[in-house]
Amino acid sequence: MKHEILYCGDREDMRALVEEYGADALIQSKKQQLANERESLRNEYLKDGILMREEMSPRIFRITRRVQEKLGLEGEFDIICTNSTQVNAAAIVADCRRGVEQFIVMTSAALELLNDDELAFVLGHEFGHLLCGHHNLLLLQYWDQERNCARCDLPYLGSDLFWKWQKKAEISSDRFGLVAAGSFDVSAVASMKIAYGLSERNINVDIDVLLKQIEEMKDEQALEETGYRTHPIHPVRLKALQLFGAAWASGGGADLTKIDDEIAKMFEWAKRYPRDKLDEAVMKVVALAGLDIIGCDGEIHTEEVELLYRTLHAHFTDDPLEQFVADKADREKLLGKWLGVLREKGRSPHKGYVISRLADFVMAEGRLCNAESGILFAVAEAIGMPAQEAHGILTSAMHESGYADDYRMKRIVETVRRALETESGPPALPGMRGRG
Repeated sequence: MKHEILYCGDREDMRALVEEYGADALIQSKKQQLANERESLRNEYLKDGILMREEMSPRIFRITRRVQEKLGLEGEFDIICTNSTQVNAAAIVADCRRGVEQFIVMTSAALELLNDDELAFVLGHEFGHLLCGHHNLLLLQYWDQERNCARCDLPYLGSDLFWKWQKKAEISSDRFGLVAAGSFDVSAVASMKIAYGLSERNINVDIDVLLKQIEEMKDEQALEETGYRTHPIHPVRLKALQLFGAAWASGGGADLTKIDDEIAKMFEWAKRYPRDKLDEAVMKVVALAGLDIIGCDGEIHTEEVELLYRTLHAHFTDDPLEQFVADKADREKLLGKWLGVLREKGRSPHKGYVISRLADFVMAEGRLCNAESGILFAVAEAIGMPAQEAHGILTSAMHESGYADDYRMKRIVETVRRALETESGPPALPGMRGRG
């Protein structure tokens, strides 16, 4: 059943995380660490929660077993209720010193406000995470106490893929919730109660109206910022579920390819790209002039390319490679256009940012090259920045890069190191004694 339901974007990202970044090895290591560190996660929840045994809550016990049977999920899951006004639940499988524990945590609001079928959706969603293996990949995430934010154990682009994957994982799990609940209408109401705190008494589930709300703000910065969330925008999530529900109702084994393609397009709405023309000009000049700097000496260094990619990705777009224009003639034409926009509309902070980034690219190798710095000063002139100001920015970048450490001294240190590592050693530098 899992492969019939899984959203293809979820499946593809999980494959990449495992095959390209070796996530499995990190996950196993994290499981071992947690197994050694914590005695019992179940008991941690029971400190402030109540164990809902069959005798105490036959309703919840019955719904849980029904959902497990519908999804083909075996095993015993204790149900723990915690006191909260939020409608929420989580199915947990945890490695502890006592062994592997599996249980369900549900808030009192969920148990009190949701009817049986709505609870089935919530439980089906959480069990879907387990069936898909999402709970294992989520072990790659941890809380950085110093920066007060969530981080990921993977390298830069692996982490970026991980955060994007989380949204796609929710699409898959919603599908399991729908299968468990039996209909889209029930699933939509349950989802609305969780997302907005509203029930069918106060709102009609009109997906097209909700999508219009997103359509109206798709060119705004606010929508782009939702790309950093762990869950998709809720109207998009409901539309994705509606599409799946219609296909699933027509019979199992439905071809979901077209549906998954449509969902992928909806994710594009929150894709990061400058909405403002001036911000776009800043990105374009950084990208185009940055490529000129990287390629002007005929030696393309990994550090330079990576620095440009990181700069574009961190501040402007999810797809920096789209800004990499390989043909020099095409770059010159585009650069002239965007330099004009920056000169006409840009203010001092915009221009200073551009020259600062170009100075970083000039000093990426830790040394100053006339051809590279020449491009920087040409850009500064084209956007109306005084040469003295551009020189000050470049000088600051020189010192920050370690240029002030004396490039010749670095070569001397390297020569001495090699001499000491070999028996004969290279010819001694003036003032450096040989064997005699």
